Amino acid sequence: MGETFFCRASRAVLITGEGNFPGLDENGWETLEDCAGVIEIDEWQTAYLRFYGEEPAQFSRCLNAVGAGRFERLPHHALPTYRINFQNHVGQSSLAGFRVKVVHRKITEEHFNAMLDFLCDQYATLIFSLRQIAGVHWRKDRAGRDNPYLQYLLIRRHLLHGRPDLDGIAVLVHRAMHERMVSTVEETSIDRVRDLDSAAAMTLLSRPAAWGRLETGHPLKDTALARSVFQRAGRRLFPGRVRSRRRHATVDTPENRFVKFFLTRLEQRLAQIKAMLGEGGGTFLHPEMGDEIGRLERCLDRFLDGPRWREVGELRHIPARSTVLQRRAGYRELFRLFALLQQASRHDANLLDFTALVEIKDAPLLYEYWCFFQVKQRLDARFGLPRRASIIAEAQPEEDALREGLRLDYGRGIALYYNATCAARSSGRLSSYSNDLRPDIILSDGDRLLILDAKYRGEASGDTGIESPNPADIDKMHTYREAIRNVWGAFVLYPGEKPEIHPAFTARGDSRYEGVGALVLAPDILSGEVDGSDEIERLISEFLERRKS
Repeated sequence: MGETFFCRASRAVLITGEGNFPGLDENGWETLEDCAGVIEIDEWQTAYLRFYGEEPAQFSRCLNAVGAGRFERLPHHALPTYRINFQNHVGQSSLAGFRVKVVHRKITEEHFNAMLDFLCDQYATLIFSLRQIAGVHWRKDRAGRDNPYLQYLLIRRHLLHGRPDLDGIAVLVHRAMHERMVSTVEETSIDRVRDLDSAAAMTLLSRPAAWGRLETGHPLKDTALARSVFQRAGRRLFPGRVRSRRRHATVDTPENRFVKFFLTRLEQRLAQIKAMLGEGGGTFLHPEMGDEIGRLERCLDRFLDGPRWREVGELRHIPARSTVLQRRAGYRELFRLFALLQQASRHDANLLDFTALVEIKDAPLLYEYWCFFQVKQRLDARFGLPRRASIIAEAQPEEDALREGLRLDYGRGIALYYNATCAARSSGRLSSYSNDLRPDIILSDGDRLLILDAKYRGEASGDTGIESPNPADIDKMHTYREAIRNVWGAFVLYPGEKPEIHPAFTARGDSRYEGVGALVLAPDILSGEVDGSDEIERLISEFLERRKS
């Protein structure tokens, strides 16, 4: 039997598992106790939700965004009743007044966030090379299609999870705020002048109005200047005010104007994202998003709170060549994020589905992206950054994410593909002799191919999590190796515990990976390492070193 929880504010009852809803009238709610804590639900568990009145407005608005697969309204019920299955969602959610946490066997919320941060860093490196991508509509005269979830993810990664974070950046900037010396001419009383240059002296002599008569007995009448003037003019005169040049330091520099401009723009972006989220400040499956935006807004207020920022004027141009913005601690972090946000919004193709990653927190999709960038990172270490990146076929205009594949060319015949189609009966390098097939990751060395397919699943062992690969996924690797031209090896990548490797009958005796199998690949947030990293490294090395003679 499932547990039953109550929320009097929304007149809702939540049952985790199977159970019967209580019969409640208006008076019955007064005796009930609200659920104050976090309700944990296993990823495989089904829950049921019933409203004893009208559905809350926020719940109704978010149903379309979440999709019928997660929230299914049950027919033949007099009161609004839903069957809930969070499927691949990770972490906490806000559900009709309840705080729910979805517990996964292998990828925890901490794992998810660590993978998301890694993905954000890797994606940032990739989009700086987007000028070279063929097939992307590059916007030189106006912005591309801004993705608010991508903006939020980049801001969150660099200013909340980065080292230094936004408060740390503020300390660095304020500790060594950029200054420049300026020279100003001002009129002041003669007794306050400490240094009188020749230009100021000539100006003084040419302005009779600045001179005044000294009374009899005035202490200044015995000064050398007063005696000299008396000898020449026959009158007791002495300058009262003088125009002098003063040098002083100011923080009104192009670099500080940029910082003030960018932080103000960040506040505006966050306000726009917050407005998009609507009531409550957080998405339906990501309630902490509103809390994180609130933290960022408070940090930005603290950053710009001070009299020195009132001295800083409006930005007229972005000093992109400034060594202060490029190198000084605090300034360089903000300038890099600015450049990153500019690059991310200047092309029409969003390479990843950030809506699913940020709002729905789709664990298998994130794992697929994470595996691709794990492979890319190893190729980058071996060959350097890709020489060229190209979209194989453009996404449809109504789609937000890349659907037709990405190719990264490392030169020397080495290329890495993501989500590329091996077309049936094609004459190209990626071809199948039967049906169209679409592996997640393909590494090519000339005509030879290594296929890797990310699978966020496997065979479980009790409550300890995923232990071994799903046999059906191994069978899919046989399909890839048989149907796609020149496949050397095909392997599942999964967050389990046991690798499974099957050398083909045709494999040479010293080749362990020429065949099919499954390899472990999972983040270890405690050590900061990646489980199975050595195995992936050996697989890639052996593939690249075993060219056909």
